[in-house]
Amino acid sequence: MTSARTVAARVVGALAAIVLAAYLALVTVAAFPHQLTADFYQFWGIAAAHKASSIDATPYSDPGAYARVLNATADASPSEKLRAANELRRELDPTGTPLFYATFALLPSDYDTAQALFVVLLHTCALAGSFAIARLRGFGTIASACIAAGIGLVFTPFIVDVNVGNVNSLQLACIAAWLAFASHHNPDRRRLEIIVIGLLAVFVAYKPNTLFIAAGFATWYFLVARRSDFRVAARVAAAFALASWVAGAWYFGDASAWSEWTRYARRLAGVDPSIVFESGNQSLAMWLARHARSQSPGMFGLAIGFALTVAVVVAAAGPKREPARALAGLRAAFSDPFFAASFAILLTFAVSPIVWIHYLVFALVPMLWLVRGHGRIATIGAVVAFLAMSRPAIDFLGSAGLARLIEPVTLLSWLALVPGLLSFVSRSSTVTQPHLPE
Repeated sequence: MTSARTVAARVVGALAAIVLAAYLALVTVAAFPHQLTADFYQFWGIAAAHKASSIDATPYSDPGAYARVLNATADASPSEKLRAANELRRELDPTGTPLFYATFALLPSDYDTAQALFVVLLHTCALAGSFAIARLRGFGTIASACIAAGIGLVFTPFIVDVNVGNVNSLQLACIAAWLAFASHHNPDRRRLEIIVIGLLAVFVAYKPNTLFIAAGFATWYFLVARRSDFRVAARVAAAFALASWVAGAWYFGDASAWSEWTRYARRLAGVDPSIVFESGNQSLAMWLARHARSQSPGMFGLAIGFALTVAVVVAAAGPKREPARALAGLRAAFSDPFFAASFAILLTFAVSPIVWIHYLVFALVPMLWLVRGHGRIATIGAVVAFLAMSRPAIDFLGSAGLARLIEPVTLLSWLALVPGLLSFVSRSSTVTQPHLPE
């Protein structure tokens, strides 16, 4: 029989969730008129310019043509938001894939309506994704609702994602869906699992910065599924990749759209310092390159990623550094979809020369995974990482005259998650090899 104390706790929790949700709604509505969503303007704008004009070139080969159409549209528009966003992006930098821009053609041609719908979509995806991950980690319904609302209110990467109008919250919802699916792995639904794994190819074709995350889920599936099923899933993924290529090329009416995007996107690998050294980049590799006065952030990224990978292998090998134990421990760790996704996310942060603060929305996955059930080190690391990325902490540093610390604190925040990750691998190794010789 449920005690009065338990009922009271549930009532208080429900009231807290309602209050947080209501406050989040008020904050969201109040902030909306001031959100210029400069990234969204470019995403929507390239699709809008392509729809409204007869430009023969792709935005990668002739971004100026698309910019001229958008500039003229904005100058003649009564929309204050469109004109304000256009002032920030009179020139375009089309780094998205052809498939990426093709999806924005589905939005309305009216900028204000499209932006409002997109902001609602970002909030829905972020809150639903956070709620789903919290539930998967064993939090109750009410607690998960409070966590999701709290994230919406104070988590800086999400707030920035909405303010600039990027797509990381959408990607978080996709990751949450894959985690939910993987957490309920069932060999009896082989065909559905094969299709879901195959869709990882579309995930990467849409936004290639998710390559490691897709590889993490693929590794999990390789370990838990039959080899024949994995081979079929690989062929399905190849078919989805081809379909993504066709969709992007068809949208721009140019089979070379993808090759043009590849050439343009190489600038993001460190070839063009005007992009990679831009203020606001939260990449540890870029930070090191900037302070070392180096033009090769990629080398720093590879070194950090290699160090993280070696640390995971060493943790799996145990104090005696046994190869068999390391292999068994890694298999056990990667058989947990949360570890596979979390390691891939941290590896992405380590290697990439560009990590805008809204990319750190992905850090919610390892945070919610490690915050409970994996020991004190993991819990402390998750809390520290969240606080370092929270609005109150950043506002405190600014008001205390310590604004110069905001960049390094945010930039290094995800490193607090690494000890918990290594602790999990070490425990997986111990459980896998319980009778190792002394």
